[in-house]
Amino acid sequence: MKPNLHRIVRRKLAGISFVEMDSPLKYSTNARRLALCDSKYDDDPTTEKYFDEGDPCVVAFLDWTEYGGDSIHIYYMNTRNDARQQRYATALIEEFYRRHADKVKRSTVKDGYTYPGGTMHWGKLMHKGTEKLFRKMDKKYPDIYHKGKFGWS
Repeated sequence: MKPNLHRIVRRKLAGISFVEMDSPLKYSTNARRLALCDSKYDDDPTTEKYFDEGDPCVVAFLDWTEYGGDSIHIYYMNTRNDARQQRYATALIEEFYRRHADKVKRSTVKDGYTYPGGTMHWGKLMHKGTEKLFRKMDKKYPDIYHKGKFGWS
């Protein structure tokens, strides 16, 4: 069995799933949400802000919107405190790119000129772990222009 397929099968058996919906948070535009659910948290609700309403299996989410016809802006990404250090954020961002990276227009070179494409804009990165994920995805998708403001403390 290939490693990637093995990981997918293991996650399915563990009860990991992804759900896409409208974000319940208010932004300047209508945002979408990609949520990562783990069934092992079904009976473990939390009072933590942003996770206290809705399905208790949601352990991480990412709110985003498309703009300009060729770009994506990530508004907010979060993981439950009691679910950190379990690679949920990594799984979430990888699934997000798998689903949506093709919506970002790539830069092209024609007749010696580089024509800019769209942007995968991560907004303000407020955690060291988010910066690490940003750099990982920037390296994995070198044909996408990545932008973000590093301001974690």
